[in-house]
This record gives sequence, C-alpha cells and structure tokens, in this order.
Amino acid sequence: NFDARTYREIYYLVFGPSEKPAMDELRHQYLHFILDPFPMRFPLPKETRSALLVLAGKVPDIEDPYRDDQQFLVTESLIRAIELRINKVPEPKLTAELDASIRSGALLTRHFYTSLQLFEPSPEGIRIFYPGMIKGIRMEKIEAEFAQAPKTPAAKKPELSALELQLKLANEQL
Repeated sequence: NFDARTYREIYYLVFGPSEKPAMDELRHQYLHFILDPFPMRFPLPKETRSALLVLAGKVPDIEDPYRDDQQFLVTESLIRAIELRINKVPEPKLTAELDASIRSGALLTRHFYTSLQLFEPSPEGIRIFYPGMIKGIRMEKIEAEFAQAPKTPAAKKPELSALELQLKLANEQL
C-alpha cells in the first residue's frame, strides 16, 4: 500500500507492507519533490498561461487538478514524459500512452517528451534546460495535438457516498 500527500513544500509518503514494492509510485513522488518548485521559478509566459487555461476549460473530461492548478499541469506533464522516457516505452504503445496522458489533462506531455529527447544528450542540467522547454511551448501545436488525440469513451463516474463526499470536501479544504 502506498499513499502520498503534498502540502506546499511538505511531502508525506505513507507505505505499508506489500507483495510488490511501489517503486513506480515512489519514483513519481520523488520527481514531484524535485520538479514541483520549477514552475514557480520559471513560470509560463502570460499568453501561454491564458491559452492553456482556455484549453483546459473547454475540455469537460480532464481531471480537476489539471484544470485548477497550472503548476500541477506543467509538472505532471513533465513527470509523465520523464516516466515514458525512463520506461523506454516502444513506439506503437508510446503514441497511445502520450494520447492518454494528454486526454487525462497532462496537456504538455508530448511537448516535454520531445524536449527530453534533446535534453538527454546535452551537457546541461535540468535547471538550465527547463526554462528553454517552457519558452518552447507553442500553444497552437499543443491544441492541434489535443484535437488529434483519440477520445477515450467517458467512463461514468460512480456516485460518491455521503462519507466519500465529506472526505473529498475535507481534503480540498486542507
């Protein structure tokens, strides 16, 4: 079992006994720990922020954190791209994984994936390379990629019980 919570710069990781170690989840949270400060240091240009907000607002299927928090959207997109690069996902599956990531709300995943291909052989560290990746975002390309990503059939969300609703509200208020 594994659970993670982040409250600003405080990260909580809770894991218990398990037959299979939660290495993917642990790596994901570690990448958040390393990369979460970057969108604050190197924010998106104003025009890109506005266009991303409009695009996220137009899409009813994306998950709420992507719509409500652009820093999360940027970081999660980068992390998903990094994970795809680390896992060396083969080409036929790669397109489907990138499309699924974009459709879920990580709209910049494909941009970061291609940027990471340039980053890996370069001598620069991520702190030097990151601002260029952000400046290289072209919203017309992001919008075209989103439009081309096949839509997954919307799964009907199950109704939340009264307890689940209270827990969700409490978690949001934290």
